[in-house]
Amino acid sequence: IGIDKFRESLINLSNNTGQNVNDLSESLYQALSAGVDAGNAMQFLEQANKLATGGFTDSTKAVDVLTTALNAYGLEANKTEYVSDILVKTQNLGKTSVDQLASSLGKVIPTANACNVGIDQLGASYAILTAKGVATAESTTYINSMLNELSKSGTKSSDVLKDLTGKGFAELVGEGKNVGEILNIIN
Repeated sequence: IGIDKFRESLINLSNNTGQNVNDLSESLYQALSAGVDAGNAMQFLEQANKLATGGFTDSTKAVDVLTTALNAYGLEANKTEYVSDILVKTQNLGKTSVDQLASSLGKVIPTANACNVGIDQLGASYAILTAKGVATAESTTYINSMLNELSKSGTKSSDVLKDLTGKGFAELVGEGKNVGEILNIIN
């Protein structure tokens, strides 16, 4: 896609959404820099703009959280709507916003991904914790700690899980068990 096509698309998106062309240009640059394919960039940006509107944030933060999730989980740009839907659902079920998630998710996604915990389970964890009054940033610390405790060999939790199932946390998640089911096994 050429620069003229991007310019035309940005102007159209600006006219349709009321967003500043310069802000959209910055978001487009950020998306391209994060690895979004140029051929999918405008569609990605449109989805990020929808997320920004529904998530009480700006398009730059929406692009950041989406590209962080897509890149960390190795997802293609065609999964943008899927990730966006999870973020909005997390916001709606918890006491958080996409803006707050954008500031926190990048700190826990690498741990979650290493443990085979998908973005859907991560979103559910945030929704549960924040709905119970735990702030988003604090939830990040708790989720990270929990996943580390469950997935590292030699911890009390991982030893109990291994004794009860003969398997480790990441292996159980990989087989389709969700975090809640695994916590119930330990309980």
